[in-house]
Amino acid sequence: MHTSVLGALITMARHVWYPIYVARGSSWQIDAFDDQTIAGLLMWIPGGVLMSLMGVGLFAAWLGESGRRMAVVERRRSTGAT
Repeated sequence: MHTSVLGALITMARHVWYPIYVARGSSWQIDAFDDQTIAGLLMWIPGGVLMSLMGVGLFAAWLGESGRRMAVVERRRSTGAT
């Protein structure tokens, strides 16, 4: 989640957060603001997708385990075991 929030903040920034990159980027013919925006997008989108996929995977595992536990409980009830 922190990469998504930080990536969004960097992407939506109205100025360069680290002014030292303005001087450093000029030697590579890279605009520091565009570089910052691309970096923010790289943090925001892939990071958010990865965290979302992990969350869905954990939820599916939790749901599957819940179903297995309920099956065991139902089996015990039907056989009369405690």
